[in-house]
Amino acid sequence: MITYIQKWGNGRGVRLPKNFLEELGMKERTQIEIILSPEDKSLIIRKPQNSETLRDLFKNYNGDYKCEEIEIGEPVGREIW
Repeated sequence: MITYIQKWGNGRGVRLPKNFLEELGMKERTQIEIILSPEDKSLIIRKPQNSETLRDLFKNYNGDYKCEEIEIGEPVGREIW
C-alpha cells in the first residue's frame, strides 16, 4: 500500500488503514513503539515489547507495603544531607 505523509497541526502524520489495525489488534489510543531501522532506513511501528499497564504492575499489590529507610553510606563528594 502506498500512502502519504500529511501535515497534522505542527507535526506530520500517516493514516493507518482500519483493516491493518484490526489485524494487529490495535485501536484508537493503543500505545505503539516507533523504531528507526538504520540498516535499511525504514520505520517499524509495533506494540511496545513491555506493554504492561500500571494496573498490570499493581495487580498483586495488597496494600501492605511499609516504607523503610536504608543506609547507603557516608557522603563521598559535595552532597548535602
